[in-house]
Amino acid sequence: MGRPQSTTRTRRLLFALVPLIALFGGLEVALRGLDLPPGEVPLAHDGFYVWYRAQALGDWYLREWDEQGRPFARANPALLPRGIQPVEVPLEAGAGHSLWAIGGSTTYGIPYEHEGGFPKALQDRLGPSWRVNNAGVAGMDSEEFPGLVRELVELGGDGLIIYAGNNELQGASSEACIVGWRLASQRSIDRVRLLRALRWALRGGRAEALDLAAIQAQHAHCEEQVLRDQWAMAEGHDDPSVPGWPMRVDPWYQGLLQRFEDNLRRTIAMAQAADMQVWLVIPPINLRVAPAYMGDPPGLGVEALRDYQRALAAGAWEEAVAIAPTDARARHALGLALEARGELEGAREQLRIAADRDWRSLRITPGLQDRVRALCAAEPTVHCVDVDTAFIEAAGGGIPGVELFVDHCHPTRERGVGVVADALADAVKASW
Repeated sequence: MGRPQSTTRTRRLLFALVPLIALFGGLEVALRGLDLPPGEVPLAHDGFYVWYRAQALGDWYLREWDEQGRPFARANPALLPRGIQPVEVPLEAGAGHSLWAIGGSTTYGIPYEHEGGFPKALQDRLGPSWRVNNAGVAGMDSEEFPGLVRELVELGGDGLIIYAGNNELQGASSEACIVGWRLASQRSIDRVRLLRALRWALRGGRAEALDLAAIQAQHAHCEEQVLRDQWAMAEGHDDPSVPGWPMRVDPWYQGLLQRFEDNLRRTIAMAQAADMQVWLVIPPINLRVAPAYMGDPPGLGVEALRDYQRALAAGAWEEAVAIAPTDARARHALGLALEARGELEGAREQLRIAADRDWRSLRITPGLQDRVRALCAAEPTVHCVDVDTAFIEAAGGGIPGVELFVDHCHPTRERGVGVVADALADAVKASW
C-alpha cells in the first residue's frame, strides 16, 4: 500500500526548501560581518508609536579583538544615538580593579557627557589602579537594569555602582504604551541581517526616515491616558488618616515603587552572584525645581477649582493648599515662600510633598528615595552611598538648588559632579 499523497507532498516540499534554507543561511552568515545601519524601530500600541529605549537594536556591548588578538568590549554603534557612552573596555585580566557604573543620564554625564560624567570624576579620585566604566544610558530606568547587568557580568568586573530613580515615572508611563510581544518580535526580526539588508536595499540604501515630532506627539497622547489612569486610581485613596499622608499613597504610585524595588533587587542579586561588590546610591533631589505637571488638580468641583485658581493668583499659598492638599503646584509655591521667610524645616517638608506629588516627575521622588534607603537597610552586603545627604550638607540652607543642579536632576560641573564623586570615592575606598 502506497504512502498517503498528502505525506508525499509534505516531504517533497520540505526537501525543496532545504536548498533555499541553505542559501538564506549562507547569506545570513556572510552578512553577519557587515555593519548595516539598522535604523530606529517604532513600536505600535493602539495606533500610537513610541520611541522606546529598549534593546530592540541588539546588545549594549559587542565583543571584539584588537590587532594583537586581545579581547575588548565596545558600545554597540547602533545604540550610540540612544544615549550610551562610546566606551571601549579591555577584557583581559590585569592589575587594578574594574568597576561598572549604571544609571540614566546623570551617570551618562548630561549635560557634560563628553567629560564622562561622575564615573570619570570618580576614576580620577581613585587613581590609576582603578578603571570606572561608564555604562549609563540617557533615559534608562530600572526596568532595563537586569538586562544590561547580565551583559556586564559576562564582560567581567569587580564592582557595580547603581545610580537610579530619576527616570522611573517616565519609564513606567512608556512601558504602559508598549505591547510586549511587539517589542520582542521586533528585536528578533532586527537581528536577522538578511532582513535588514533587504529592508536597506528596498529603501535604496537610505536610512529609515522617522518623524520624531509625530512620534513624540503620539507618545504624549499615550501618556495622557496613563495620567488619567493614575487620577482614576488615586480617587478614594487620599485620606488624612493614612500613615504618611499627604505623601502620595495611591495604588499606581505604590506599584511603581514596588516595580523599582524589585528591579533593584534583581540587579543586585545578579551582580553579587558574579562576586561583584555593589554600591547603591541614594540620589539627591532638586527640591527647588517646579513640578513637571503644572495643571489643575483633578477631583475639584467647579466652585473649589475657581477658589483654588483665585488663591494661586493672589499668592495665598496656604489657602490653595487647604483647598487642594494633594496639589504639587500649591505645595511647591508654599515651600518656596516658607524658605524666603527663613522657615527652612517647614519649607523642606512642603517641597518634599510637592516632589512626591508631581504626577509627571522627571526626577527621583521622596518615595523612591525611601525605597532605596529601605533596600540598603535590608541588604547588609550592599554598600549604601547617601549622596542625597551629601547634597543637603553642601547646599545653602539644606535645600539643594541651582548651586548643585543644572536642572531637575543633573549635577553641575562646578560642584555637583564633585560631590557625587567624592561620596562614591569615600565609599569605595572604605569597602575595598
